[in-house]
Amino acid sequence: MDIYQSRHGRRSWDSEALEIGEMPFKDYAARYIANRRRCLTDNTLDQYNGSLERHLNPRIGSRKIGTFTPGVLEDLLSSLESDRVGLASQKNAYLVLKLVMDAARHRGALTRDPLLDIAAPVYVPDEVSIPTHGELQAIRASANDDDLRLVIELMAGCGLRNGEAHAANLKSIVADDVYRVTEQILGKTVTPAALKHRRRREFREVPLPRKTHAFTSARHTAQTRTATSSSKGTAPGTYPSKSRTASTGTSCPAPSPVQPASSTNGSKSS
Repeated sequence: MDIYQSRHGRRSWDSEALEIGEMPFKDYAARYIANRRRCLTDNTLDQYNGSLERHLNPRIGSRKIGTFTPGVLEDLLSSLESDRVGLASQKNAYLVLKLVMDAARHRGALTRDPLLDIAAPVYVPDEVSIPTHGELQAIRASANDDDLRLVIELMAGCGLRNGEAHAANLKSIVADDVYRVTEQILGKTVTPAALKHRRRREFREVPLPRKTHAFTSARHTAQTRTATSSSKGTAPGTYPSKSRTASTGTSCPAPSPVQPASSTNGSKSS
Protein backbone atom coordinates (compact mmCIF):
# COMPACT_ATOMS: atom_id res chain seq x y z
CA MET A 1 0.00 0.00 0.00
CA ASP A 2 2.80 2.41 0.91
CA ILE A 3 4.61 1.58 -2.35
CA TYR A 4 1.42 2.24 -4.34
CA GLN A 5 0.81 5.56 -2.61
CA SER A 6 4.42 6.67 -3.11
CA ARG A 7 4.27 5.84 -6.81
CA HIS A 8 0.85 7.43 -7.23
CA GLY A 9 1.99 10.57 -5.40
CA ARG A 10 5.13 10.72 -7.53
CA ARG A 11 3.10 10.60 -10.73
CA SER A 12 0.87 13.43 -9.47
CA TRP A 13 3.94 15.50 -8.58
CA ASP A 14 5.52 14.91 -11.98
CA SER A 15 2.26 15.79 -13.71
CA GLU A 16 2.03 19.11 -11.87
CA ALA A 17 5.67 19.91 -12.64
CA LEU A 18 5.15 19.22 -16.34
CA GLU A 19 1.99 21.32 -16.40
CA ILE A 20 3.73 24.28 -14.78
CA GLY A 21 6.73 23.91 -17.07
CA GLU A 22 4.47 24.35 -20.11
CA MET A 23 2.65 27.40 -18.73
CA PRO A 24 3.52 30.88 -20.04
CA PHE A 25 5.20 33.03 -17.41
CA LYS A 26 2.32 35.53 -17.32
CA ASP A 27 -0.24 32.80 -16.58
CA TYR A 28 1.80 31.12 -13.86
CA ALA A 29 2.71 34.45 -12.26
CA ALA A 30 -0.98 35.45 -12.19
CA ARG A 31 -1.89 32.12 -10.57
CA TYR A 32 0.93 32.44 -8.06
CA ILE A 33 -0.24 35.89 -6.94
CA ALA A 34 -3.91 34.86 -6.88
CA ASN A 35 -3.11 31.94 -4.57
CA ARG A 36 -1.39 34.31 -2.13
CA ARG A 37 -3.83 37.19 -2.32
CA ARG A 38 -5.13 36.55 1.19
CA CYS A 39 -1.65 36.99 2.66
CA LEU A 40 -0.77 40.20 0.82
CA THR A 41 -1.71 43.80 1.51
CA ASP A 42 -3.33 45.98 -1.15
CA ASN A 43 -0.09 47.92 -1.58
CA THR A 44 1.92 44.73 -2.12
CA LEU A 45 -0.61 43.42 -4.64
CA ASP A 46 -0.45 46.69 -6.56
CA GLN A 47 3.33 46.56 -6.54
CA TYR A 48 3.47 42.94 -7.78
CA ASN A 49 0.85 43.46 -10.47
CA GLY A 50 2.48 46.70 -11.58
CA SER A 51 5.87 44.99 -12.00
CA LEU A 52 4.25 42.22 -14.03
CA GLU A 53 2.18 44.47 -16.27
CA ARG A 54 4.79 47.14 -16.94
CA HIS A 55 8.11 45.30 -16.93
CA LEU A 56 7.95 41.50 -16.87
CA ASN A 57 5.00 40.37 -18.98
CA PRO A 58 5.88 42.60 -21.98
CA ARG A 59 9.35 41.04 -22.06
CA ILE A 60 8.92 37.41 -20.92
CA GLY A 61 5.17 36.92 -20.50
CA SER A 62 4.82 34.38 -23.32
CA ARG A 63 7.92 32.31 -22.46
CA LYS A 64 7.23 28.88 -20.98
CA ILE A 65 8.29 28.46 -17.36
CA GLY A 66 10.36 25.36 -18.08
CA THR A 67 12.58 27.20 -20.58
CA PHE A 68 14.03 29.83 -18.24
CA THR A 69 17.81 29.80 -17.93
CA PRO A 70 20.35 32.16 -16.36
CA GLY A 71 21.07 33.57 -19.81
CA VAL A 72 17.41 34.41 -20.42
CA LEU A 73 17.16 36.25 -17.12
CA GLU A 74 20.45 38.06 -17.64
CA ASP A 75 19.05 39.36 -20.93
CA LEU A 76 15.87 40.42 -19.14
CA LEU A 77 17.73 42.45 -16.52
CA SER A 78 19.94 43.96 -19.21
CA SER A 79 16.87 45.06 -21.15
CA LEU A 80 15.49 46.79 -18.05
CA GLU A 81 18.75 48.70 -17.76
CA SER A 82 18.95 49.59 -21.45
CA ASP A 83 15.34 50.79 -21.39
CA ARG A 84 16.31 53.06 -18.48
CA VAL A 85 13.83 51.57 -16.05
CA GLY A 86 14.42 53.14 -12.63
CA LEU A 87 16.47 51.17 -10.13
CA ALA A 88 13.58 50.98 -7.66
CA SER A 89 11.35 49.49 -10.39
CA GLN A 90 14.13 47.10 -11.43
CA LYS A 91 14.44 45.90 -7.85
CA ASN A 92 10.68 45.38 -7.53
CA ALA A 93 10.56 43.48 -10.83
CA TYR A 94 13.46 41.28 -9.72
CA LEU A 95 11.65 40.50 -6.46
CA VAL A 96 8.51 39.36 -8.27
CA LEU A 97 10.58 37.39 -10.79
CA LYS A 98 12.42 35.57 -8.00
CA LEU A 99 9.20 34.72 -6.17
CA VAL A 100 7.72 33.18 -9.32
CA MET A 101 10.91 31.31 -10.25
CA ASP A 102 11.30 29.93 -6.71
CA ALA A 103 7.70 28.73 -6.66
CA ALA A 104 8.14 26.97 -10.01
CA ARG A 105 11.40 25.37 -8.87
CA HIS A 106 9.89 24.13 -5.61
CA ARG A 107 7.18 22.39 -7.63
CA GLY A 108 9.67 20.68 -9.89
CA ALA A 109 9.12 22.73 -13.04
CA LEU A 110 12.75 23.94 -12.91
CA THR A 111 15.64 21.68 -11.97
CA ARG A 112 17.85 24.54 -10.76
CA ASP A 113 17.51 28.15 -9.72
CA PRO A 114 18.04 30.29 -12.85
CA LEU A 115 18.71 33.33 -10.64
CA LEU A 116 21.34 31.62 -8.48
CA ASP A 117 24.38 33.44 -9.88
CA ILE A 118 22.64 36.62 -11.03
CA ALA A 119 23.16 39.77 -9.00
CA ALA A 120 20.00 41.59 -7.99
CA PRO A 121 19.64 45.26 -8.97
CA VAL A 122 20.89 47.52 -6.20
CA TYR A 123 18.67 50.45 -5.30
CA VAL A 124 20.04 53.14 -3.00
CA PRO A 125 17.39 55.80 -2.25
CA ASP A 126 18.40 59.41 -2.68
CA GLU A 127 19.14 61.25 0.54
CA VAL A 128 16.05 63.09 1.74
CA SER A 129 16.38 66.73 2.70
CA ILE A 130 14.35 67.68 5.77
CA PRO A 131 12.94 71.24 5.54
CA THR A 132 14.33 73.76 7.98
CA HIS A 133 11.96 75.63 10.28
CA GLY A 134 12.05 78.61 7.92
CA GLU A 135 11.32 76.44 4.89
CA LEU A 136 8.47 74.76 6.74
CA GLN A 137 6.97 78.14 7.56
CA ALA A 138 7.22 79.09 3.87
CA ILE A 139 5.48 75.84 2.88
CA ARG A 140 2.66 76.58 5.33
CA ALA A 141 2.34 80.14 4.03
CA SER A 142 2.11 78.93 0.42
CA ALA A 143 -0.74 76.49 1.20
CA ASN A 144 -3.86 77.69 -0.58
CA ASP A 145 -6.50 76.21 1.77
CA ASP A 146 -6.98 74.97 5.33
CA ASP A 147 -7.23 71.33 4.26
CA LEU A 148 -3.73 71.45 2.85
CA ARG A 149 -2.48 73.29 5.94
CA LEU A 150 -3.89 70.47 8.07
CA VAL A 151 -2.00 67.86 6.03
CA ILE A 152 1.20 69.89 6.38
CA GLU A 153 0.66 70.29 10.13
CA LEU A 154 0.16 66.56 10.68
CA MET A 155 3.17 65.63 8.57
CA ALA A 156 5.43 68.16 10.27
CA GLY A 157 4.06 67.79 13.79
CA CYS A 158 3.48 64.03 13.96
CA GLY A 159 5.83 62.74 11.26
CA LEU A 160 3.00 61.23 9.20
CA ARG A 161 3.40 60.11 5.62
CA ASN A 162 1.44 61.97 2.96
CA GLY A 163 -1.26 59.30 2.69
CA GLU A 164 -1.53 59.00 6.47
CA ALA A 165 -2.05 62.73 6.86
CA HIS A 166 -4.83 62.64 4.24
CA ALA A 167 -6.60 60.07 6.45
CA ALA A 168 -6.74 62.51 9.38
CA ASN A 169 -9.32 61.48 11.94
CA LEU A 170 -10.30 63.12 15.24
CA LYS A 171 -10.98 59.71 16.76
CA SER A 172 -7.30 58.93 16.27
CA ILE A 173 -6.47 61.41 19.03
CA VAL A 174 -6.38 58.86 21.86
CA ALA A 175 -4.84 61.24 24.41
CA ASP A 176 -4.04 64.94 24.58
CA ASP A 177 -0.50 64.20 23.42
CA VAL A 178 -0.91 60.92 21.46
CA TYR A 179 -2.15 60.35 17.89
CA ARG A 180 -2.91 56.79 16.76
CA VAL A 181 -2.15 56.23 13.06
CA THR A 182 -4.52 53.54 11.79
CA GLU A 183 -4.74 53.90 8.01
CA GLN A 184 -3.69 55.85 4.93
CA ILE A 185 -5.28 57.08 1.71
CA LEU A 186 -3.88 55.48 -1.43
CA GLY A 187 -2.98 58.16 -3.95
CA LYS A 188 -3.95 56.18 -7.06
CA THR A 189 -7.43 55.11 -5.95
CA VAL A 190 -8.11 57.71 -3.22
CA THR A 191 -9.37 54.93 -0.95
CA PRO A 192 -8.47 53.96 2.63
CA ALA A 193 -5.93 51.18 3.13
CA ALA A 194 -3.77 49.59 5.80
CA LEU A 195 -0.60 51.37 6.83
CA LYS A 196 2.55 50.70 4.88
CA HIS A 197 4.18 47.43 6.02
CA ARG A 198 1.18 46.68 8.27
CA ARG A 199 -2.09 44.78 8.04
CA ARG A 200 -5.61 46.04 8.59
CA ARG A 201 -6.32 47.14 12.17
CA GLU A 202 -2.62 47.36 12.97
CA PHE A 203 -1.48 50.81 14.05
CA ARG A 204 1.31 52.87 15.51
CA GLU A 205 1.14 55.74 17.97
CA VAL A 206 3.08 58.99 17.65
CA PRO A 207 3.52 62.06 19.86
CA LEU A 208 0.92 64.78 19.21
CA PRO A 209 2.33 68.29 19.76
CA ARG A 210 0.02 70.76 21.47
CA LYS A 211 0.12 73.08 18.45
CA THR A 212 -0.90 70.27 16.07
CA HIS A 213 -3.69 69.17 18.42
CA ALA A 214 -5.04 72.72 18.56
CA PHE A 215 -4.86 73.16 14.78
CA THR A 216 -6.65 69.84 14.16
CA SER A 217 -9.43 70.63 16.64
CA ALA A 218 -9.89 74.14 15.26
CA ARG A 219 -10.11 72.82 11.70
CA HIS A 220 -12.76 70.32 12.74
CA THR A 221 -14.77 73.01 14.55
CA ALA A 222 -14.68 75.31 11.52
CA GLN A 223 -15.66 72.49 9.18
CA THR A 224 -18.53 71.44 11.45
CA ARG A 225 -19.93 74.98 11.51
CA THR A 226 -19.78 75.15 7.72
CA ALA A 227 -21.56 71.81 7.43
CA THR A 228 -24.24 72.82 9.93
CA SER A 229 -25.07 75.97 7.99
CA SER A 230 -25.19 74.21 4.63
CA SER A 231 -26.67 70.81 5.54
CA LYS A 232 -29.45 70.81 8.12
CA GLY A 233 -29.63 67.03 8.04
CA THR A 234 -25.99 66.47 8.91
CA ALA A 235 -25.57 64.44 12.09
CA PRO A 236 -23.82 66.15 15.02
CA GLY A 237 -20.06 65.75 14.92
CA THR A 238 -19.91 64.93 11.22
CA TYR A 239 -19.56 67.01 8.11
CA PRO A 240 -19.80 66.40 4.38
CA SER A 241 -16.55 65.96 2.53
CA LYS A 242 -15.32 65.03 -0.91
CA SER A 243 -13.04 62.48 0.72
CA ARG A 244 -14.21 59.15 2.08
CA THR A 245 -15.51 58.60 5.60
CA ALA A 246 -13.12 56.38 7.53
CA SER A 247 -14.32 53.16 9.11
CA THR A 248 -13.26 54.51 12.51
CA GLY A 249 -15.07 57.85 12.22
CA THR A 250 -15.30 61.01 10.20
CA SER A 251 -12.08 61.95 8.49
CA CYS A 252 -10.79 65.38 7.71
CA PRO A 253 -11.24 66.18 4.00
CA ALA A 254 -8.36 65.15 1.79
CA PRO A 255 -7.10 67.87 -0.55
CA SER A 256 -5.72 67.21 -3.98
CA PRO A 257 -2.25 65.62 -3.82
CA VAL A 258 0.54 68.20 -3.89
CA GLN A 259 4.29 67.78 -3.91
CA PRO A 260 5.37 70.29 -1.23
CA ALA A 261 3.41 68.49 1.50
CA SER A 262 5.20 65.20 0.88
CA SER A 263 8.55 66.62 1.92
CA THR A 264 7.62 67.92 5.34
CA ASN A 265 8.53 64.75 7.19
CA GLY A 266 11.22 63.51 4.85
CA SER A 267 9.25 60.51 3.61
CA LYS A 268 7.76 59.69 0.27
CA SER A 269 4.06 59.62 -0.42
CA SER A 270 2.43 56.39 0.48
